[in-house]
Amino acid sequence: MSNVKTIISSDDEAQINKPSNQSEEIDNNCNCRNKDTCPLEGNCNIRNIIYQAEVATPQTKETYIGLCDTTFKERYRNHTCSFRNERYKNVTELSKYIWGLKERKINYQINWRKVKQAVGRIQIPGWGGTLGISRWGCAAGTLEPLAYTRASSAEFC
Repeated sequence: MSNVKTIISSDDEAQINKPSNQSEEIDNNCNCRNKDTCPLEGNCNIRNIIYQAEVATPQTKETYIGLCDTTFKERYRNHTCSFRNERYKNVTELSKYIWGLKERKINYQINWRKVKQAVGRIQIPGWGGTLGISRWGCAAGTLEPLAYTRASSAEFC
């Protein structure tokens, strides 16, 4: 009899190797009510991406890198929820940083962008392993502490 790990691993592999419906993605890249306010410039419904949030304050620019296996829009909504609800302020490194700014009454603006399309497994340089994207949840919980940086100017990928 198979153990739970084997079942989950084989299910994850099937999800990773499942062909995506590219034409559906192209037609439905954005369903924002106001396309001008789309957080990812009309591409919020793309899946499996590595994304960047640049938080600009009057004094600094900080960069956060995240990873999601859902649509970016779903991940974005979770982020904005963690910025609005104090009970979620420690959910991600980004929310911790935003709440720190809010507590010090520092104005900020967040600009989002897609860094790279993720395909199933991601190689993390210097780590010697891969990070799998699973339908069981975003792997960003593992990646966020590694990828969050405090740099005045950082280029990724």
